[in-house]
Amino acid sequence: MDKEEKQLLTDLTLMGCKAIDGKYTDKHCEGKDGDYLFDSIHNVNFKPHPFMIGVPLVAHASDYYGGMLGIAAIQDFEERHGYSCAFKDKKTMKCLVPYVEHTSDKVAFLKVKSERELNENKELPKFLYACKPTLEEKKIDGIAFVKWR
Repeated sequence: MDKEEKQLLTDLTLMGCKAIDGKYTDKHCEGKDGDYLFDSIHNVNFKPHPFMIGVPLVAHASDYYGGMLGIAAIQDFEERHGYSCAFKDKKTMKCLVPYVEHTSDKVAFLKVKSERELNENKELPKFLYACKPTLEEKKIDGIAFVKWR
């Protein structure tokens, strides 16, 4: 996890904490109905699978993009040579899906420590609603709840 992501998780936890008038201690929020902490952000639900970088794509980026393996290099490779994903499909022994069709959902994981069930937790909706604008701005597709022990 990089510094920017760590700061985002802290900011999200703080936003939610302020909305429920919770107490922010030790990098987590203590509320009336439980404790909360945005723990991590991950890509999940890969469709069709995670994009895999292979040797030909790395060589192309090295030759034409100064070694910068970005979207421009990938799209240029696909225009010149066809598909660029190095995933080996069992039937065709190659991936026939363009880079832009390799998708996933970006999810923030929220640790919740509470004696109540999530649907009985009265402050959780307020906590989450306070974070919604930032989640949308950062293009985070959803939140997954993790039981915090």
